Parts: sequence; structure tokens; C-alpha cells
Amino acid sequence: MNQDDTTLELQKQEYPVEELRTPQTIGLPDARSLDLGTGEFEQWYEHVSPFTLDERVPESIRIQFDTARNIYLYAYHVYRFYNIAEHQLYTVLELAIRTCIGEKVLDRYLKAKRKEAKKTRRSVRRGLSLCLHYLAEHKLIVNEDFPRWHHNYEVQKMYAYQVKVHKIMDEQNLDEYQWNEEEFNNTQVNFDWNLVEVLCEIMPKQRNNYAHGSTSLYNSVVRKFEDVSIIINKMYERIENKDK
Repeated sequence: MNQDDTTLELQKQEYPVEELRTPQTIGLPDARSLDLGTGEFEQWYEHVSPFTLDERVPESIRIQFDTARNIYLYAYHVYRFYNIAEHQLYTVLELAIRTCIGEKVLDRYLKAKRKEAKKTRRSVRRGLSLCLHYLAEHKLIVNEDFPRWHHNYEVQKMYAYQVKVHKIMDEQNLDEYQWNEEEFNNTQVNFDWNLVEVLCEIMPKQRNNYAHGSTSLYNSVVRKFEDVSIIINKMYERIENKDK
């Protein structure tokens, strides 16, 4: 351990971790926050501030979403607030779907799904899972809504193009090959990653995990803010356009 690392470790000992904060320590960062970059509060704000809800979303839901963002910011001071922020996000998501789609519509959807489930003896209950599957089934959210779906698609496309180029170079015994934008754009790729389906499965499970008590601890919550804000915004946008 070099001198800088030793100094940092000594500094971290002066900051709170799991214990109850006191009037003297309430404004200090959690010691674990110092392990993430420079440990400056501005970083936390930069992480979460880009993810907002559109004006078309009711104010009551935007307030609840901002509550989740504020909890995330306070995780700078209390590291375990990350989990609480994520739990709040899923609560806001379900509230937004129920508010936008309507309880009666979801009730009819639930009855239809229960009728289908009788054939396989599956249990279908009201909750976040049902709400998300409604959005997916009615194309109120699609894979193309999410930046990381496009990113992964481009990665797969690049890989397919590189394979194609290497094959041409081998067949024609070429030492180099000029990048061709048109060839790249026309490259066919078998990309069947259904991100919406993944979110429909993972989000309700994680929400239930928190609701029933969890000792897990991790800070990778920012992507959830992106996902939830996209789902809510796209849902309200498409419902509004449908009603016009």
C-alpha cells in the first residue's frame, strides 16, 4: 500500500459506515462513497440528474420519482440507501402504470390472463409483473426505446461485419480492407435480445426481493433510473398519441 492509499484509509476511518448518524456525522459521506471516484457529492448528482419524467406525466408521479432520485443522492451519506432508492423506483413504476392504464383495464387484463393460466395451472396475480407484461403485450414499450439495446445491437453488427471482412480478406488474399460505411449499414445480424422481456422478469423479482427483506447491498442503481424513466415516459407518450 502506497502513501496515498494509506492516507485514504486513515481518512475513511473518520467517516461513518453502518452506525446511526449523529448530529456531527449526518452531513459526512459514507466511508464507502470514498471508494467511488473522487468521493465528491457532485458526481452523485451528475449520475441521476439526467433521468427525468416528461411534463405529460402527472405531477404526483413525478414527485414520487424525484423522491427516489433524492434517496439516491443521500446514498452518498448512507450507502444502504441505494437499495431503498431502487425499491422506491419500482413502487413509482407500478403506480405510474396503474394510473396511466387504469384499474378497470388492468382488471380485465388480469381476468383474461387468469383464464389463460387455468390451462397450465399457473398463478397470475395483480402487481408489477402483470403491469409490465400489459405494456409489453400492447407495444407501449419496445426494445428500441432503450439506448443499451441499440448499443448491443451495434456491437453485434460490428462483430458480424468484422467476420465478413476477415472472410473476404482470406478468400481474396488481401493484406488490408477499406472500411465501407454502406457495407456496414447493410450488414445483416441475428440479434434476438428481447430486453423488454428481460425487464418484465427481473424488475418484479427485484421489487419483491426488497419488499420481503433483503441483506444484499450494491450501488448499480443508475441504470434502473434510466429504464424506469424510459418506461414511464414512453407509456404516457404512446397513450396520449393513441387518444388523439
